[in-house]
Amino acid sequence: MDFNRGEFTINPQGIQYLEGFPTIASIKTLLGRIGVLPFHVSPNRPFHSKILYICLRFKFQKMKTELTKQDILDLLDRQAKEHQQRLLESDLRFDARIEKSRLELEASIEKSRLELDESLKKSRIEFESRHKEFDENLKRSQKESEKSRKDFNKRLGEVTGVWGKFVAEMVKPRIIKMFKDKGILIRTALQNVVGLIGDKKYYEIDLLLINSQIAVAVEIKSSLSVDDVKEHLERLEKIQKVQPEKINMGGTTLYGAVAGIIVENDADKFAYKHGLFVLRQKGSIVQIMNDKAFVPKEWKVEY
Repeated sequence: MDFNRGEFTINPQGIQYLEGFPTIASIKTLLGRIGVLPFHVSPNRPFHSKILYICLRFKFQKMKTELTKQDILDLLDRQAKEHQQRLLESDLRFDARIEKSRLELEASIEKSRLELDESLKKSRIEFESRHKEFDENLKRSQKESEKSRKDFNKRLGEVTGVWGKFVAEMVKPRIIKMFKDKGILIRTALQNVVGLIGDKKYYEIDLLLINSQIAVAVEIKSSLSVDDVKEHLERLEKIQKVQPEKINMGGTTLYGAVAGIIVENDADKFAYKHGLFVLRQKGSIVQIMNDKAFVPKEWKVEY
């Protein structure tokens, strides 16, 4: 018997393929004859696609016996088992890919660890090299600093000698006359006078001018600054409280004076404002620069 366009023939010997692919109608009629398909056939349903596949399996086969319902069920069962086998094989392949990825990741991590260890090793070697170089440079700098210190001390000694010469030859010989011209009579000029508290030096006076009633403490700087003037004002307060070593200044009136070869930032004006005499070098001589309007500050010494 032919079904729908003569694509299949059913006879006692089985199903025989005639031409082309089976249509939905022919498959429905065929399977309905053997009691397999009690519902509507749709080519979009997976089960129906399997039925189509089953039919195609008989495309080039001759059936010696009639195709039964059990034959189709057996075929479906075999297809399910084959599908299950394919799924299992797919899972195995997936597991193999996962294992391969894991091994590749472990290998990559190990490679990165080795590279990091190598980098740290190189960094440590480089650090030790630089540290050694730093130590060598430090030792060299210390030697150079020691040499510079010695050179500085040598030059300081030379400057001190020049400064001592300046005080001895330019300030001290003329200072008694300079203050006499200002109405202050001085009998004695002493250098480097110190005041002590116990065994500790409390102050030092570069040049102390003194008689029985008046004393003038002179601070002499190569470069006179405002801070030098402030420090000397504090020194005068200390002299008023503590008597110089081996010198009796009790009952005298104390004045202050500052002298400098170079004067910084109007330090001379600051000293003048605070009642100190200002001595400046002019050419080859030293002069008191305070004018007639100047009123010196007095510190009364009572020991």
